[in-house]
Amino acid sequence: MVPVLIALTISNIRIGFLSNYSPLLIAILTCLVTQELLMRYWLYPDFNQDISRRLGNNYKLINISSIIGPILTALSVFFLPFAISATIILSVLKFTSIMITFSMAEIIVIWIILSLLFDPMTSVIIESDLSDIVSICFGYLSIILVGVGAIPSTSEGIIFQFLLCFALLNLRSAFLLEFGYKQRMGLTAFAPGFIALFLTLIPNLSLIIKHL
Repeated sequence: MVPVLIALTISNIRIGFLSNYSPLLIAILTCLVTQELLMRYWLYPDFNQDISRRLGNNYKLINISSIIGPILTALSVFFLPFAISATIILSVLKFTSIMITFSMAEIIVIWIILSLLFDPMTSVIIESDLSDIVSICFGYLSIILVGVGAIPSTSEGIIFQFLLCFALLNLRSAFLLEFGYKQRMGLTAFAPGFIALFLTLIPNLSLIIKHL
């Protein structure tokens, strides 16, 4: 909750360089960065160390490390979500016109946002079998895509910005706790995010009905 309130305050001030960016993009970016710092260095530092130990003992990374060395292997793991998000953005730019309305600076912000959202998938991609990777990661991405579908409504008011930011933060943290930290939280941990997404999508129902 705290990251969302901080983000909405910053994004809607509209002063200085912030006035050149979409308030929604700034809100989501600020939320994700704040959450990442809180979870990594304050709330769950021990869990993050556990992930590092698990990945360090993973046979896939050990094999890769024997070929390219430990430093390049560590850098590859760190930049994996950034590479995934860059691939998606470049594909969208190449095959659609969706992002033409964004400036280069906003595309960079979107790249960072997607990278932070994809970051919890890193341990799943490295530690899991292909079937689990496909089912878990694409399920997570599908939920994020539902949130993206709510953007036309969220850009119109601070309440919907709050709901979308809260939903993305909850889903990201629940996914990280469940699959990254191995805490087995269950579907209950995802419930607040699902409810927030549902409320966020309600204004878009009129658009859906028009196309029926």
